[in-house]
Amino acid sequence: MATAELKHLIKMVNQISKNIATDESEQAVIDKTTIHIQRFWAGSMKRDIMHYVERDGRGLEPLALSAVRQLTKPRT
Repeated sequence: MATAELKHLIKMVNQISKNIATDESEQAVIDKTTIHIQRFWAGSMKRDIMHYVERDGRGLEPLALSAVRQLTKPRT
């Protein structure tokens, strides 16, 4: 079961991806959500949501889930 803090992070990622989704391709939403998390989230928040996705990931919308998974990929 997710803690209150983790539930808040899940809600935030879902909201970010939904707000970006207007007239954007799925990949653009994923990329922009990932960039937002990289730029504006504290390291502890990023670690918590990435760890959650590794363990479970339930509650995240598909595009939000993909964005968090993309955080773990090496940058090119």
